[in-house]
Amino acid sequence: MIELAMLGMGERGRRRLSCLAGSALPGVVVKKVCDRDPAARQWVKERYPEIETLAEPRDALMDLSTAAVILALPPREQAAVACQALASDKHCLLEWPPALGLNELRELQTFSRERRRVCAASLPLLFHPAAAPTRELIARRDLGQLFFLSATHHAPRAPLIEQHVTWSLAAEEIALALWWLGESPRRVSATGFYFLNHRADTATLAIEFLSGRQALIGVSILDAEPVREISIVGSRRSVRLDLSRPQPAPFGSEPQGRRLALHTPARPRGAGGESGGVAEVSSVPVPEQDPLLEESRHFLACVREGVEPVANLSRVEEVLRVLAAADLSLRYDGAHVDVARQVVQIPKGWRAAA
Repeated sequence: MIELAMLGMGERGRRRLSCLAGSALPGVVVKKVCDRDPAARQWVKERYPEIETLAEPRDALMDLSTAAVILALPPREQAAVACQALASDKHCLLEWPPALGLNELRELQTFSRERRRVCAASLPLLFHPAAAPTRELIARRDLGQLFFLSATHHAPRAPLIEQHVTWSLAAEEIALALWWLGESPRRVSATGFYFLNHRADTATLAIEFLSGRQALIGVSILDAEPVREISIVGSRRSVRLDLSRPQPAPFGSEPQGRRLALHTPARPRGAGGESGGVAEVSSVPVPEQDPLLEESRHFLACVREGVEPVANLSRVEEVLRVLAAADLSLRYDGAHVDVARQVVQIPKGWRAAA
């Protein structure tokens, strides 16, 4: 039996607790929940009276019977408390973001290696039931030569954010692009708009890979309705995944918001970029699985078996490097930033405006 403690009962923590408490995951029990807010502790007591509630994280970390902790703390506290948890020999699953910089992440990596404990970040999109089938399509070259990936993520939420919107809405799309394409990004360009405060609330990222492939990601917290779509375009076919909330469907048909659609042109796309138009649109069946539940199941399996998780800290480091490069590009109004060196690439002959 794996005993869990959960630190932080904000929106993310409540979703995770509801998922774990309402699931049939064998051999796991949530014993303690910690949050400094009395209202959050009361929320837990009313719904899960069997779970002990605490006010301070250290009280949960001192319990020797607790094998793993799930952290959903404010971003600036995540890394420090996670290091304390690892030092207390606890396995850790951190809600996004696990750290706000590469130095904090490297400290987590050091503690994880020294204590030989599993430490992973939450990237539920990697566990979406359509993610693995799409990766198989790419591996089998069913799409032909890959051209680019495009993603749109609009999620209306509270306007006060600590980081640029890219940190909250683009991280999973970046991780999925790296996993699907299987290569490291070369450089990043990002532009944004600052409608509400000094952090970009609407942004567009262009990620260029060494092979010449591109990943184009647009995110915003200002649109009226949530939208989440991902497409990957190849020379033979394209794949489109709609992750928006499923809409009511006619009886006997699948919800349109859950399908993985294959688009096949009437004729191969020409070398000059001409398109043959769409001749066929077919749906690939995917199981109805909760990505959050599957991610929790995977983390617990890694704890039991001592294996490396999919969203390990090395993969997270790649995502953080892209986000840090995007931050730098936003500061320089869309300039290209080298991801590996984190330096701005100034075009030859470029002069700053007077």
